Amino acid sequence: MGTIFSDTLVKLRQEAGFPTAYRFFHDNGGDKVLGMCYRKYLMMEQGRNLPVLGRLERLIVGLHMPFGTPAARELTLAWLKTMAGEESYAGLLEPLMGNQTLLMLVIVGILLIIGMGMDLTPTILVLTPVLLPVVKMAGIDPVYFGVIFIVTGSIGLITPPVGTVLNVVCGITKLTMEDLTKGVWPFLFTEIVILLLFVIFPKLVTVPARWFFG
Repeated sequence: MGTIFSDTLVKLRQEAGFPTAYRFFHDNGGDKVLGMCYRKYLMMEQGRNLPVLGRLERLIVGLHMPFGTPAARELTLAWLKTMAGEESYAGLLEPLMGNQTLLMLVIVGILLIIGMGMDLTPTILVLTPVLLPVVKMAGIDPVYFGVIFIVTGSIGLITPPVGTVLNVVCGITKLTMEDLTKGVWPFLFTEIVILLLFVIFPKLVTVPARWFFG
């Protein structure tokens, strides 16, 4: 039995001109480009597997869907609903639409977790088209949301134990993750406090933005 994601993936794959799963996999460079074997991709179409966010980005590129288009947004939403469960996804967002602070705290938590294992650019390209409509519906300033998005994603890059930037620094300096974390922790703690202040007091962001942009 398929899932929301697998049904959406098959539909968009056919609309993109790939009649079979093998044709899509082969024409997009196979495991070297998509980052998975054919069996794993087939399991995705059968609803038995769900890609990590980094591979979802590769699927969107392989389906010839520019980031931000309705089709790319549809696939990303299907991924989120399948990961959380459709009822849980709707039940999570509905109560938050009337509380901007709580909604932003949930979004910050999601971005922080995803940002720990994924680079900032693909995070922006994949998640912005999904989260921005929700933010607008809740009446949140898009500029304010953009600032929070970038700050949170940047913090995720240096958040142990997964932070991708920390792993790069460890590889270059030959430091252990434990030693590096000790040095980063005071700065990380300060950035988290500043981020929380931005979430709790949005005017810290929106007022200076109005000064600059009128």
